[in-house]
Amino acid sequence: EFGGVGFVEIRLRNITLLTKWIMKLERGDTHLSCVLLRNKYLGDKGLHTVKDWFSVGSSYQVQNGKTTRFWHDIWLGQPLKVMFHRLFICSEQQHDTVAEVLQDGLNLSFRRSFGPGEESEWHNLRSSLQELQLTTLPDTGRWERTSRKVFSTKSMYDMMCHSGVPDLEIMDLWNNHSSETKIFT
Repeated sequence: EFGGVGFVEIRLRNITLLTKWIMKLERGDTHLSCVLLRNKYLGDKGLHTVKDWFSVGSSYQVQNGKTTRFWHDIWLGQPLKVMFHRLFICSEQQHDTVAEVLQDGLNLSFRRSFGPGEESEWHNLRSSLQELQLTTLPDTGRWERTSRKVFSTKSMYDMMCHSGVPDLEIMDLWNNHSSETKIFT
C-alpha cells in the first residue's frame, strides 16, 4: 500500500499499520480480531499510543460520546482546544470524553475565574453544545485525508512523512552528503 520508490521509514510505517486498527475500532467493527483487540489492548498502552496520530486525520460523529475526547478530537469542525483555547488552558477536564463532560448537563470546572476572553468563549461553547443530544449508539470515526473518507495506510504514511514541516536535520544531512559527493567526483 505504500508504493513509490525510495526508503521507507519503518517506525512511521508501523505506526500507520497500528493506526489502521484504531480506525477499525473507532468505526465500531465487530470482527473477532477487533473484539480481541478491544478486550486486550484498549487501555493506557497498546493501540492507544498511536491514537494521537489517528486523531490528526480523523473526525468523529458523536453518538454516546464515550470514545470521543471532548477537547482533543475533531467533532465540531475542529478540536475544541483550538476553538476555545482559553477555556482549554484553565479546564480541569483536559482529557475527558464528551460523555464525561456532558453527563447531567455541561460538567466543566476550571482552575481560575474567567476574564472577558474566557466569558466570551464560555458563551460560545455553550451555544455550540446546545443542540447536542447523546444517544446509546457508539461514536464513529471517519478518515478525513482521502476523498472517500476511508482510511488507508498510504494516506496516513503520506501525512506523517509530508506534514508540511521540513525536517531540517535530515535536510542538512542530505545537503552535506550531496556536497561531499561533489568533492570526490
